[in-house]
Amino acid sequence: MSSTSPANLTFRIDNLLDPAKRVAWVSLLRDIFGIDFSSFSALGIWPDDYRAFSYLDGDVIAANICCNPLPLRVKGRDVLAGQLQGVATRPAYRRRGLFQDLMTRVLAFADTRYEFLLLYTETPTLYQPFGFRLVAEHGFHGRFRLAGIDVTGLVIQPLSVVEPADLSLIRRLFTGRQPISDTLGIIDNEGVFFGNLLLRPGLRLSYLPVEDVLVVWDIEGTDGRSRLIDLVGAAWPSMDILAAVMQLPAPDAEVDILFPPDRLNGTFSALPHVHEEGDLLMVRGPFAIEHEAFMLPLTALS
Repeated sequence: MSSTSPANLTFRIDNLLDPAKRVAWVSLLRDIFGIDFSSFSALGIWPDDYRAFSYLDGDVIAANICCNPLPLRVKGRDVLAGQLQGVATRPAYRRRGLFQDLMTRVLAFADTRYEFLLLYTETPTLYQPFGFRLVAEHGFHGRFRLAGIDVTGLVIQPLSVVEPADLSLIRRLFTGRQPISDTLGIIDNEGVFFGNLLLRPGLRLSYLPVEDVLVVWDIEGTDGRSRLIDLVGAAWPSMDILAAVMQLPAPDAEVDILFPPDRLNGTFSALPHVHEEGDLLMVRGPFAIEHEAFMLPLTALS
């Protein structure tokens, strides 16, 4: 869908399923944010109901806001949320009201489809006039409760999203994925998941073939503490297995969990979390856990 705008630009709503149309999208994000999404675009992992609201000057995107469907489990209930991303205007086209125009159009679209909207931003004052409000995220720190299971013969297979066979394996796991949390769990974020893995090459992908689950984790900080980022599969491994995968130096070593740990067996305390990139989470609409401790995993950051 496209039309001519008062700014002598062409307005378009597109699902970006056509790779040719993603070329201008990749160019915009590279020029504005300095991030190359060409590898992600080439994967072709695009939900059918993704929508890019754009103003174009010929083949160049002058301004853009994307709306991505984000199915979630919130307090035990499955809901369909939306996630705004790719908000960008080229410098030459600023101060023309394009951002406000696009936001009005996106919200009119999203309000009929999604229970609430999420976005990450370093400039929350831009979005507050549109009904978005800041919400605090919390990571969780503590210890797994181990059962003394022998993990001597545990098979761990490292994966890479740049390997076609590994990519296919992970995509299969998404077809039966269980939410990582009943407090706030991702049901399906396949596209954003792979985008984050490509942008965060330091994340470790450990596949357990017997348990048929992917563990996403890393080791962070000067104290070298392991962080559990995400789990993708139909069922979770035991805490003993998780401890072995994450290379804990001792059975009772402390770990960080970057999502609500209600489906994990352990003792954890919530701590305020601020993303290294400075991104802050904002919400528009009813959000049942707004005043509870929660965090979207890094694999859902957008």
